[in-house]
Amino acid sequence: MKKFVIFMVAMLLIFSSMILFFKYYNGKSNNFDRNIIRKQVKLKDVHEFTSEKFGFVNVDYKYIYIYFYTDLSKIYNLNYELTVIDTLNLKFPTKFDINVRRVRKNIFKNDIYTINILGDIAIFKKNNISYKKIKNIYTDRIEVISENSIVVRSNPFKKEGRIRQLLKLDLSGHPVIAKVYTFPMHVNNIFFNDGKLYYDNVSKRIFYLYYYRGEIVSLDSNLNILKYNKTIDTIKQGNISTKPTITKLKNGLNDTRITLSIPPTVVNSSISVNDDYIYVQSNLKADNEIQSELNKSQVIDVYQILTGKYKYSFYIPKYRGIKMRDFQIKDDLIIAIFGKYLVTYSLSKYTDKT
Repeated sequence: MKKFVIFMVAMLLIFSSMILFFKYYNGKSNNFDRNIIRKQVKLKDVHEFTSEKFGFVNVDYKYIYIYFYTDLSKIYNLNYELTVIDTLNLKFPTKFDINVRRVRKNIFKNDIYTINILGDIAIFKKNNISYKKIKNIYTDRIEVISENSIVVRSNPFKKEGRIRQLLKLDLSGHPVIAKVYTFPMHVNNIFFNDGKLYYDNVSKRIFYLYYYRGEIVSLDSNLNILKYNKTIDTIKQGNISTKPTITKLKNGLNDTRITLSIPPTVVNSSISVNDDYIYVQSNLKADNEIQSELNKSQVIDVYQILTGKYKYSFYIPKYRGIKMRDFQIKDDLIIAIFGKYLVTYSLSKYTDKT
């Protein structure tokens, strides 16, 4: 009997240790599982830049357009083999203030659209450069949806504080605000509604991916809500904590800004749309995933555009151990940014029969 008790105690200790080890090794529970599809993702080409301070201007079905945050006057045009085939030099109109933060760019049918935080707009066409101005919109995102229409994210000050909006601007004459979508109000409004703006020219839909909560909003070209998509994670509201930061100005006055006191968890960080699917880069581990596999890969969750239904997930391997910062998917090609590297992977097709 005594031996039996000792044996049972030993087995209990071993079992408890295994549970503790599994929890430690596999990370905390986030209360959701993924349908992992082992798609073949093969490295194709790599282009190394001199700095990692670059991002996508646009990616179409022929070219990749890149710009550096520190040099607003150039856009680099690469083919899908990642060879630089052209450098587009931008000579901004004198009225356009390029010294302010957040000069954003987008390309539509080879025309370049730029806007700064103050509402200065410069459009570079083949034979001319036009300048337009719209006041008090404080923009930091831009997507071009037609020759005379752009959608921007605006962060104006209202009596209830700073808010976030999407604005559709009509540029056919003097720029005017044609449509407005105001994000839901929240006590930490500016951070609660932070996210990524994306336009898909095929479906003619505008997508907004929230960073700190698991949600995607899709809108039509007139900023009417088409669908709210809940991503598969369980995060409905990010844990956001803010504090006032006071800076003494040269004139002796205080400049008070609201900043994050604790960095919140980024739930979903990037989005791409291809064919009938939305591809989302998630930063959360599912309960049925192994942490060691996530340490060397980025997970992409795939949803149907029309229904918002989650379909499956797959992995994109990190390049040289560097975390993926942004990506685009065009047909069977993944175009991704890792640090100072622009990398392409071939992507095997997955036939969804459900």
